[in-house]
Amino acid sequence: ASCVAYRAVTEKGIPIKLKQFCPENLEPGSVAYVQAEERFYAAYRQQLSMLGDPMLTNITSGLLSLYRDSSDRPWSAVSDSRGKTLDRVLTALPLNAAFRILKQLAESIRAYHDAGWLLLDIKPENILVIDSAGITGVNFFDFDSFLRVQDLQDAIHDRKKLMISSSPVFSAPELQRAPVDLNTVSYACDLYSLG
Repeated sequence: ASCVAYRAVTEKGIPIKLKQFCPENLEPGSVAYVQAEERFYAAYRQQLSMLGDPMLTNITSGLLSLYRDSSDRPWSAVSDSRGKTLDRVLTALPLNAAFRILKQLAESIRAYHDAGWLLLDIKPENILVIDSAGITGVNFFDFDSFLRVQDLQDAIHDRKKLMISSSPVFSAPELQRAPVDLNTVSYACDLYSLG
């Protein structure tokens, strides 16, 4: 775990999600800590670039800010669409409604794939289901694990290592091996997680 997430409200009453960089078992200033912190910033930059992509704007949560607190710890703030995470929604729905949401999720994953991204840590806690004004949709809000397909291909070509994060319950077996063989990482990993 590298972050703690909070729901909050701005002074103007606008609901937001705050994400605090808070890596488990890493000493501040250590090489591993600095690498994890850069990954936190890279995820913010990735999300910002996705928001500028017309294919991904509607399925990517809006960014509000990135800042450091008085102890020099980074935080990010994203809009909170007042939805519920997928794990909380699916258990309360009849099967046909659950399948409609899962179909939207599959279409969203395809949009990210078509735009050249692998998600790699698809889990219900990272997916927001928004049901507002008669419109139901899904929205992703955790981008630490997203990886450009081109970056993966470059790493394989240059024989470099990449830090890949995943969650044991939902991740494809090839992502759970240590070390991960980058040659086995593909769109199929996301399809496994969706399944």
